[in-house]
Amino acid sequence: MIYDLMRKKSGQMLIEALVALSIFLIALTAITVTVVTAVSNSRYAQDQNAANKYAQDGIEQLKGRGFAEVDKFGNNTIYSFPGDNSFSLQNVGQVNVDNKYVRTAAFREDVTPCVNVAGKRSIRVTVTVSWNSPKCTATTFCHSSVQTTCVTQSGGY
Repeated sequence: MIYDLMRKKSGQMLIEALVALSIFLIALTAITVTVVTAVSNSRYAQDQNAANKYAQDGIEQLKGRGFAEVDKFGNNTIYSFPGDNSFSLQNVGQVNVDNKYVRTAAFREDVTPCVNVAGKRSIRVTVTVSWNSPKCTATTFCHSSVQTTCVTQSGGY
């Protein structure tokens, strides 16, 4: 009789141990998923901040050139705009900033919101910085930061 009672308790202890282990593993899995997601989101935020910085830097460089220089790029054109601040019609869409980002500059004359006002020509300048991440399902650059400004003939922005 004592033997039967001990055998029942040892079986019950084994089941309790397995249930406790299962609960622990489920909790550990949830914590791991949370940490991995947080790290991934942190990396994405870092990439987004860097892309915003590169796009804003590009806008500032182009604004600093003034209307006469920006006007030389032509209407409806897209240029590669690498980190060395040069411009090229070649290699558009290829990584050119910090070995990760693609920066381009597009120029369009007299389009919204940069409309010809009081006889002064205006050019809309759009700098786009794109990049890829593990979140992308395709091999193309699926993330981008876009900054736009207007450069007017009078030199205003």
